[in-house]
Amino acid sequence: MGMLSELLITNAFWTWSLNLFIDLCKNYGWAIILFTIVLKLILSPLDYMQRKVTIKNSQMQAIVQPEIAKLQKQYANQKDVINQKTMEIYKKHNYNVVGSCVAMLINMAVTLVVFITLFTSLNNMATINLSNQYSDLKSAYDTAITNSEDVNEAVLNEFDDIIERDGFLWIKNLWVADTYKPPMVTYDTFFAQYKKTDEYKAGVDGLSSEQVTAYNQTLSDEYEVIRGIVYTDESNTGWNGYFILVLLAGVVSVLSQYVSMSAMKTKNQPKEQQSTGKVMMIVLPIIMVIFTLTSNSMFSLYIITNSAMTALIGYIMGVVIKKTTKPIGEAPVTNVGKSSNVVSYSRNYQQPKTKKVKAKVIENKTNKYFGTAKKDETTKNNNADISNKGEK
Repeated sequence: MGMLSELLITNAFWTWSLNLFIDLCKNYGWAIILFTIVLKLILSPLDYMQRKVTIKNSQMQAIVQPEIAKLQKQYANQKDVINQKTMEIYKKHNYNVVGSCVAMLINMAVTLVVFITLFTSLNNMATINLSNQYSDLKSAYDTAITNSEDVNEAVLNEFDDIIERDGFLWIKNLWVADTYKPPMVTYDTFFAQYKKTDEYKAGVDGLSSEQVTAYNQTLSDEYEVIRGIVYTDESNTGWNGYFILVLLAGVVSVLSQYVSMSAMKTKNQPKEQQSTGKVMMIVLPIIMVIFTLTSNSMFSLYIITNSAMTALIGYIMGVVIKKTTKPIGEAPVTNVGKSSNVVSYSRNYQQPKTKKVKAKVIENKTNKYFGTAKKDETTKNNNADISNKGEK
């Protein structure tokens, strides 16, 4: 019950948030696009933290994996020894495996919660709006009969207002998928959603099973009459969309995954991570295409906008992180040429300091033991020795 109440609260929050953008944009399509952009920007710090940790983790894996591979060969049949020595390697490099996964798990959890709750909320909104569309048509139908007006004209005018209000670009009805489905759904599709509404529950409250059956039959007959009037106009027939959102969802998801992989790619990246990225580049777009085929167009617009923002933000973050993150574990590199004895060091390596011997100290010691008569000769010999030691 606690989880259910939390879900209801979350759905109410999304509905309230979306209504703010709908009031601002006066259009459902632009409202969901702007809402998704703002939501993605709010959640971007989590994404940044996860990407930065992932890049550092890749760098560390490139360092420890060769050592672990040697252990596995050396102690092939001793799993306990391998595990113990693997932990020693992690400790030696100050690598916390659990800590490196926390940022990723947090980001994944938040992303999944947002995706699932928003999906549920938009489905609930679709149910309510489809019900309201039919209620508006039914009201226009009843009013025309009461006032002895042209019923067909009244219903068609009302449906035009619905399409103008709930349509977007080529899509006639945003609360229906961008597919071959008609803009005014069939009664079975409508009733599957309508029976979940408070309006329907109030209508059948207290009725016997026979009365409920009769109520449903009357509802079906009225719906088919009004739907038939709507389709007397050829412009209302045909598909609700042209599968454009479905195609865009697949293409933009592939682009988003490709950009993310490129942004997260590091030198000597483990093959396991590369393989995981390639699998996700295939699996995730397929999942997004399935959602756009089976969901209302509002949620499809969310998927496409979210994927596009992920690609854009991912590219920017990748550039920033790579420029601000120092490589881990650089070692001195010696480049010895045929005519040069110059040693090149990495930026993290400091050349050890050599002690400089003061000539004055040597001179004083020479005078003490050999006298001033041998000063020049002794100093010359000592300087020669120091020079030889320095060359060595």
